[in-house]
Amino acid sequence: MKLKVECVDVVPFVKDIYRSFAELARRKDISFTFDSTEEKIDLWFDPLQMQKVLFNLLSNAFKYTPEEGNITIGLKVEKQLLTLNISNSGKGIAKENLAKIFDRYKILDSFEM
Repeated sequence: MKLKVECVDVVPFVKDIYRSFAELARRKDISFTFDSTEEKIDLWFDPLQMQKVLFNLLSNAFKYTPEEGNITIGLKVEKQLLTLNISNSGKGIAKENLAKIFDRYKILDSFEM
């Protein structure tokens, strides 16, 4: 795969993806929030591939978060490093299964609360 990297303001990029899940959050009665320490963060990345990653992470968060749960997307810059965090109040993955999450053919059945 060849990446098509460009400099993009990641704040509105992530906000747009956040907005695309807002209706699902409302339907599932999930508190869904976006939080950023900055209003503008220029970052070099491939927008198409980053969109796929974020959609996958958010889809999983919505899949495993119960009604009246919480999902948060956070962007934080510290010492010129960006942290993008997606957290939810749904089931977690057991520690012994964390190494398997990138195995594309593995479906994890065991989750922690």
